[in-house]
Amino acid sequence: MKSLTKLIFLAGLILAPVLNAQPVSGWKHYYPNGGGGFNDLYACAGGDLVMCGYNEGPCLARLSREGDEVWSVNVENGMGGIALTIIEADNGDLMMGGQFSNEFTVFRFRANGQQIWRRSYGTGCCNAIIELKGGNFAIAGFSPELARSRARLIIIDGDGGQVMLRDYEHGRMPQFWCLREVDNGLVLLGNTYSGGLYRSWLTKVDFEGNPDWTVDYNQDFIHASSWNALVTTGDGGYLLQMFTLQNGPWLNGFMKVDNRGQVVWTAPFRDLTIYAAPGVVHVPDVGFIGVMGLQSGLPAAICIDNEGHEQWRATYRADRNDDFTPSILRSVVLGADGHAYAAGDAVNANGSPRGFVMCLGGVDWSPEIFRWSPLDTMQTVLLGDSMTFSVVASDPFGGGVRYEWFVADTATGVGDTTITVTFDSLGVIPVMCRVSTNRASRTITWHVRVADLLIFGYSPDSLSLAIQRGCTVQFSFDSIRVIEGEEENYAWTKTNLDNFEREDVGLDSSIAVSFPRVGSYAVEGVVSRGETAFSVVWNVAVRSCILDYFPVENILTVPQDSIVSFEVLPFNNEPGMTNYRWSYGDEEMGGDTSRTDIIFTEPGEFDIGVLVNDDFSSDTLHWQVTVTPVNGISSRTDGRLPCALAVSSSPNPFNATTTVKIAMPLDGEVSIALFDVRGRQVGHTLQTRLAAGFHRRELGGLTSVNVGGLDSGIYFLKVKSIEASVVKKLVLNR
Repeated sequence: MKSLTKLIFLAGLILAPVLNAQPVSGWKHYYPNGGGGFNDLYACAGGDLVMCGYNEGPCLARLSREGDEVWSVNVENGMGGIALTIIEADNGDLMMGGQFSNEFTVFRFRANGQQIWRRSYGTGCCNAIIELKGGNFAIAGFSPELARSRARLIIIDGDGGQVMLRDYEHGRMPQFWCLREVDNGLVLLGNTYSGGLYRSWLTKVDFEGNPDWTVDYNQDFIHASSWNALVTTGDGGYLLQMFTLQNGPWLNGFMKVDNRGQVVWTAPFRDLTIYAAPGVVHVPDVGFIGVMGLQSGLPAAICIDNEGHEQWRATYRADRNDDFTPSILRSVVLGADGHAYAAGDAVNANGSPRGFVMCLGGVDWSPEIFRWSPLDTMQTVLLGDSMTFSVVASDPFGGGVRYEWFVADTATGVGDTTITVTFDSLGVIPVMCRVSTNRASRTITWHVRVADLLIFGYSPDSLSLAIQRGCTVQFSFDSIRVIEGEEENYAWTKTNLDNFEREDVGLDSSIAVSFPRVGSYAVEGVVSRGETAFSVVWNVAVRSCILDYFPVENILTVPQDSIVSFEVLPFNNEPGMTNYRWSYGDEEMGGDTSRTDIIFTEPGEFDIGVLVNDDFSSDTLHWQVTVTPVNGISSRTDGRLPCALAVSSSPNPFNATTTVKIAMPLDGEVSIALFDVRGRQVGHTLQTRLAAGFHRRELGGLTSVNVGGLDSGIYFLKVKSIEASVVKKLVLNR
């Protein structure tokens, strides 16, 4: 089958005088192969549309909700037949019924159009099919077997196996056109031919086919009617759409019946003369849309409310550039997107029919709210404040609009578009406006938080901050409204979002928070009064070329002769990309490394610093170290021993002499030697035995070198024991 031709258009509309508004049509499709048309349309759960009809035999097609063809299939073309009904099963398969080679036939297809099976159930025709809650399927139509036509009901399983078959005699040439599942059974709509007229009947049967009740419609204008469409109404009843013969022309009309088929109301439209069997769909909260083909040769749609009163009607013409003219709409469905879609026939200039599908447009006929104030529906006010609310709406059908106002679910006003509310109790108070027409309603609701304090300003005014490591930021609440009474309270917290460590940082209206380490932080300020509390949260990103450092405390207290390791972890860990300059007080220590070990041999206050820089930024760290004295200082210092061989010098750089400090974890032999920057040894190697503990020597005494005779430059002091070897960089500045 060739693809469908998609034409985007806004259809021209011929409107009856009673028309106020109608949905604007969106697109239409023509089916280009041979003669044919569409008899039924189904809205799939995923939003697609499937339709069936005839094209030299049964055919079906699938469209997206935008009108794009997904696939189309001819079923055994040339063999004759017609498809009259199609549904989507719960598993996504498609079930199609009709007549094939004069047989009562049902097909099952996969969602992609691939045929799974075909089953025939004697001569006749399948007019309707539905899926039952238990997973079986009910199919209905007629059979002319035994030289006498009968209405036929069959229940089949998912493989087409016959579960139950029941034939019904009801006048001459009876047949079922529609059926619906209800509690404990099925309701079927049929018609029969008697006295040259079609007459309709409705019956309720159980799942074995046994009748519960049957109603014939032989009174008033409906006595000569053929009811071809049946939908449930949501209140347990049913709506029937028909074409009726009355004094010549066929007319369109609707009838509402209760759950036992008794007439509730009828709604004939004597100015709608039709020649095609109609279709109808229920639109919740609105009413019903019926489609048909007029005797004028144009397709039409009409909308009624739940009492049968006309809401709008429309007829549809072809666009100027169309090759085909729409002529009949036979089926209508409501899609998941709230749009109505219809299918039927179109003809070209030679009268050759084509399948035809169109989007009728949206079916939301509730009032349109096009202006409201305040725009933000979440508001906060101080206890005792007043606020004005307003709404402006219109009826899409041109009728009047009714405004009803509710405050805390209590009706407070009717008719006005504006209301002023004074809030005299704490809490969240809903303010709702309901806008109604005689068809539907729509609401808008504001949620107003009433408090005894309000925050109007805070600092920083930006809630997302990016700062350099080491900065201190001032946070504060700048503008607060409170009612008279108790004082407000403040509480501030700082949370490291990387490890979720939280600390309390203050109880005043303003607080200074420092950020010594990189990472992501949340600073929350809470102001409370009684049971009311407001909070503001700032997200702070702390950046630096320093990712982390040790010790994590910047203020240390250690005993004399302690060895402390200071280390920096750079943000950029590529080798050679980061430089380090360590300082001991005002003196540079030398050594371009991320770690240094320092022996604190003298009591006092010491500042250890490091300047870190890469190609993008620089940063400085400082540790304040307090060294406490220990009585009876010796090389072993009261039994406290270093854990590893360590060497430091002070001062470094130096210009006369420097004191070398050596920490020995164990008694043992050591060798000490000095080398210049080219690796040549300066002076002699000193071989000595040192006890475990801390030792201090002048550089000249260690190396037998006359330090006063050395040139300025870089030297390396190497101390080697049995367990380890340490090289210390020394810088001599004359």
